[in-house]
Amino acid sequence: MLTLLLPETRPPQLDLLAPSAPECPQAGLFDTLPTTLPSPRVGSARARMLAGAGEACTAALIDVLAGRRAPHQLARWTTEEVMADLVLLARATRRHPVRTGSPYVQVVADHAAEIVVPCRPARGDWAPLRVLTARVEPYADRWHCCHLGWIAGPPRRPGAG
Repeated sequence: MLTLLLPETRPPQLDLLAPSAPECPQAGLFDTLPTTLPSPRVGSARARMLAGAGEACTAALIDVLAGRRAPHQLARWTTEEVMADLVLLARATRRHPVRTGSPYVQVVADHAAEIVVPCRPARGDWAPLRVLTARVEPYADRWHCCHLGWIAGPPRRPGAG
C-alpha cells in the first residue's frame, strides 16, 4: 500500500533546508541522532534483533535509491505492495537522483522498527522525494518491510529540466 504524505491543500512555499522560525528544530539537530533511537524496552533480544533488521533494511533502501542495488534484490524482504512502490521509486530516483541525509531507526514497542531517511536533490534543485519512511516487522523467523511511504518533493516549476 502506497502512502503519500501530502496535505489536502498545498501550504505556502517553504524553504525546507533551513529553519527560519524559533519553533523550528535547531540546525544540526538531526545530524546528531544515533543510528538507533532509544525505546522503553530496547534491552530485550527481540528489540535488538529489530534494530539490526532496521539498520540492514535502511542500508538496502539507500542502495536502491543510489542505484547501487536493483529493487528486486529486496523481494524476499518486502511485501508485494512495498516491492511495487520501491520499483516506482527507484525509477524516479534514477531519473532525478537524491542524496540521503543521516538515516535513523526507532524500535517501536518490541514489535516493529520504523525507518526515516531524509533526502535532498543530488543535482539541480528538484528531487522526487524529501523523506523516505519504512516499517520493518518480524515475519517467519526473519524480518520484512511491510510499509514504505515518502513525502514527495514540491511540484516542479514549469520549464524546469
